[in-house]
Amino acid sequence: MRNPLFVRSRVPFAVASALVVLLSGCGDSRIRKLSKGISRDSAMKILGGTPADSTPYIYHTSGFIVNGRRIDVLYYDVQGRKRFRDSAPGEELTPVVLEKGQVEGWGWANWDSVAKSLNIIPIPHKQ
Repeated sequence: MRNPLFVRSRVPFAVASALVVLLSGCGDSRIRKLSKGISRDSAMKILGGTPADSTPYIYHTSGFIVNGRRIDVLYYDVQGRKRFRDSAPGEELTPVVLEKGQVEGWGWANWDSVAKSLNIIPIPHKQ
């Protein structure tokens, strides 16, 4: 017989976990303003910047050249954390994928798809 207290105690955790995944990036107002095909400069303006830091919400960047195609990935972090200074779990970052200097897409599903098609191993983002 199942313990009803145990089952009920897992429900809030499961709901909270699902909300974190859904709201990490896709729900952020800056990410929602991105459009496929806009330039890197336009994307950077949307994602925020100041004279002191032109990439305040970019945790890390990666660049790849595969079969003559230039692919850049901006790992957006709504909290403004920086690699080598702060720690940020992959699931809290939102990759913004650029090809030839234009936004190709964003989110882990997009980056996983692009990476798989080009045989690139993306940073781990799932626990």
